[in-house]
Amino acid sequence: MTLTCGPLVALVTVLLPVACNPVTTARPTAAEVRALIGKSHLDDGFFALAERFSTQRTASYYKNGLKTFHHTWRESGFDASFDADGRCGTVFLYSQEVREGGEGERHERYGPYPGEMPFGLTFRDNRDAVLKKLGTDGLDEPTTDDPWMHRIDYRAKGVGVEFNKPRARIGDPDCRVQMIVLSKPKAADE
Repeated sequence: MTLTCGPLVALVTVLLPVACNPVTTARPTAAEVRALIGKSHLDDGFFALAERFSTQRTASYYKNGLKTFHHTWRESGFDASFDADGRCGTVFLYSQEVREGGEGERHERYGPYPGEMPFGLTFRDNRDAVLKKLGTDGLDEPTTDDPWMHRIDYRAKGVGVEFNKPRARIGDPDCRVQMIVLSKPKAADE
């Protein structure tokens, strides 16, 4: 006697492994994100983290100057920058307020980064809260001449924090973290 499978049985057979191995959607931890610095864009850890974002990834390539490329999950507020050798040098975590592009460029909003933030930071933090959490040792500021942006960097900790108000209004209670930039910590003499 010969048994044959109909289309429904074949479909269940194909889908069963997927149902038994669902993609995890757990929030990325700060340690997992920081561990990407220096890793290859082909590293298993990078892929494991990337699978947690439920949004489409885009890739952007730049060959002027440093020859870098970015993998961006705009709706998940996550962007990783890689050098010409494919190593992650910088990770950007965005709040919903960040817009990309300069003058004359398209401005698109990012979704809020859903994962755990490093050093206990949140997008609700103002400058005083950031200074309280990170301290003033190793603080470098400002890093931009743009009067509309204010960013403080902690090179020794490998973290930069950008705020959503111009420097003149940094004391404004509505001034909040709009982006966190993670990179390899640097010694004082670098």
